Amino acid sequence: MTRYDAYERLKIDWAADGVLRVTISTPGKLNAVDTTGHRELAEIWRDADADDDARVVLVRGRGRRSPPGATSP
Repeated sequence: MTRYDAYERLKIDWAADGVLRVTISTPGKLNAVDTTGHRELAEIWRDADADDDARVVLVRGRGRRSPPGATSP
């Protein structure tokens, strides 16, 4: 298990050497970012900063939609 496996709304993988790919993955909600997603988006930067292998972070939305905004809890 890696530090990135605990994320629920973000899928993390390596797009290339040194390129950490963060995919916002809540397709049932058109990738809208909820409370958990906001927390995880804040945390991913700390985790990526602590990862000596990550030189670049690429953020994208899964599927046809990118994040249009937030949802209310």
